Amino acid sequence: MKDEQEVEKQNEPADERYELIWPGKRRAEQMVEVPSFRKLALDTDLSVNEKVSNNMYIEGDNIDALKLLQKSYFQSIKVIYIDPPYNTGQSLIYNDKFHLTNGNYSKKAMDRIDSSRKGRFHTDWLNFMYPRLVLARRLLKEDGVIFVSIDNRELANLKLIMDEIFGEENFVGNIVRATGTSTGQDSGGLGNAFDYVLVYGKTTIFDVGGIPLSQKDADRFKYEDENGRFSILQLRKTGNEDKREDRPSMYYPVVDPDGKIVFPVGPGGYESRWRFF
Repeated sequence: MKDEQEVEKQNEPADERYELIWPGKRRAEQMVEVPSFRKLALDTDLSVNEKVSNNMYIEGDNIDALKLLQKSYFQSIKVIYIDPPYNTGQSLIYNDKFHLTNGNYSKKAMDRIDSSRKGRFHTDWLNFMYPRLVLARRLLKEDGVIFVSIDNRELANLKLIMDEIFGEENFVGNIVRATGTSTGQDSGGLGNAFDYVLVYGKTTIFDVGGIPLSQKDADRFKYEDENGRFSILQLRKTGNEDKREDRPSMYYPVVDPDGKIVFPVGPGGYESRWRFF
């Protein structure tokens, strides 16, 4: 009698692999290599100091622009930021609805079984995004980085296709951005006041170097050791429940750089507690 592992091995298709697939993906991959026959035309009426400016503003379909930029800027861009359609279904300046009808989706999926039918809400969006992200990656320097804004609707799919295009190992992080407007409470769901920015380096060479500290932050992070600059202002718990009796285990001695024993002491001299253990 064959064991379970042997049966699984025999039944596993040779071409199976871990990937995100959807109807039209192959065409989206092929679209990357289709050349654009459009040309960039300078609009002198809208241009300012075009002969000396180092900046360029391109108006048109972004996939054509990305293809036209390949010749002059291939592997030359340090930072790319993209604010794509969120696939909200709303009518904006650009198309923000990539939902297919059930009939069109069935045709595009070649009548394959999809009991959830959820693919029809994401398929065209994925076909829209995929070639543009591939072309954007080709523009990046080896130490370049790309930032892509998105919200909950396509966050999961965007993460998967960016893992495929840029490599999961080059995922730098997910920045959560407060929008300032909470939505969703009146629809029976959770209120949402955030969207996201996925950050990927082209390679692992990319380094998040940050920007120079302001004078206020420099004064706060005035101490430095072999691990870098640090602040001691937040070591002691402040605000509510900041006393020793509130968390006795968080009251303990610490040896400072001068070798002195230090305990957390609050304003007025009462025994306080540390924020960290």
